[in-house]
Amino acid sequence: TAVQADTPAAEAGLRKEDIIVAVNDAPVRTLRDYAQVLRGLSPGDEVRIRFLRNGDERTVTTRVVDR
Repeated sequence: TAVQADTPAAEAGLRKEDIIVAVNDAPVRTLRDYAQVLRGLSPGDEVRIRFLRNGDERTVTTRVVDR
């Protein structure tokens, strides 16, 4: 899926081809895993996103916003 412009994910540098593998150290294997982690967060919470880009593991930090 795409990374929407003007979102914390885009501002943190995530790209369409990136594969998220963990959020706040919670493993993300499916979209359901990802949604479950996000449900436990509140606007303003800091989030560490670990992802793969071209086979290299990277980590970015951003904040949850209210949508």
